[in-house]
Amino acid sequence: MAATGQQLNYREPQTETELQVLLDRMYSVTIEAKQNGESPRFKGLLEIISSEVVILTAVHNIKANRGSETPGSDGETMRSILEQDYQDVIARVKDTLMDYHPAPVRRVYIPKPGKTEKRPLGITAAIDKVIQECVRIVIEPILEAQFFAHSYGFRPMRDAHMALARVVEVVHQTGYH
Repeated sequence: MAATGQQLNYREPQTETELQVLLDRMYSVTIEAKQNGESPRFKGLLEIISSEVVILTAVHNIKANRGSETPGSDGETMRSILEQDYQDVIARVKDTLMDYHPAPVRRVYIPKPGKTEKRPLGITAAIDKVIQECVRIVIEPILEAQFFAHSYGFRPMRDAHMALARVVEVVHQTGYH
């Protein structure tokens, strides 16, 4: 069977549309491999992760988050990264990816809603957020295709309400109380 991913002919995506087509194809290949009882295999993921379009998409995803202006352990924010020259940012991310060592996480304590106690929160360095988002963008379709349909934790387009509805459905089907 030739659908294990190694035969998947792809080149570095040049646009967000090409990236989405590639990610959709990786998802399909993974589903097909899983249905054939095989493990999907992909080569050249680092080249895709370090492509300019993936880096740009990652920066845009992080910039859209509420906490993007919170400084990490290095004191840098997404705004300070975005104020740098475009090509310098791309080169910095690519260089960092080739020998990646994450910076220490800044620990802060935030209040729990309705309680006096606080919970710990780790804030990563801004450049680490970009790199981690680049990796997530590329490996998510591969991993997502391998999850069970009834897995709900931290997955796109799924939430606690859906998990609860599934539990109610199973309870009704089995007759358990």
